[in-house]
Amino acid sequence: MPLIQPPKWFRCTIWTIFTFILLITLYLSFQSGPATKALEKPFVTQVTGTLANAPTQEQVLTITYYLRQAGRAILFFALGFTGSWAILLTFRRITAKLRILSTAAMLFAIAFFTEFMKLFIEGRHYSFPQCLEGFLFGMLGYLCISMILHLFAHYKDRIKKKAGAEA
Repeated sequence: MPLIQPPKWFRCTIWTIFTFILLITLYLSFQSGPATKALEKPFVTQVTGTLANAPTQEQVLTITYYLRQAGRAILFFALGFTGSWAILLTFRRITAKLRILSTAAMLFAIAFFTEFMKLFIEGRHYSFPQCLEGFLFGMLGYLCISMILHLFAHYKDRIKKKAGAEA
């Protein structure tokens, strides 16, 4: 099934969105421990403010941890989604296997780099499992956009065949 050729401005837009999400990811990843705590405090306060009973310090730390993990998951999913989409639109003539490998390499490099650089940032720590989590959420974004584009192309192909059969 051939992929639909979008206009050039669309490709540039997807690359711009990917770059913007990457910059947000880098900004959040490269903050110091105290800066991260200051940034997440309003979110945690808002979440814990909705609870009927005042949470303990341990519960606040647990909520903070899950908010961070959810934020990382969303960012890497968005990176995988937009980055994969941009690669699929830009490098249409290379094989699917090479596109998958290049997308996986790009996502792993971003996940590893953002996690590895935490070794050099005060109050942050390196965690290879978190690197893998980011990579896996990025690949999940790749799978989602691949399936969406495949189903869309299949749908368009069925419409063409149906229109051809009626003529």
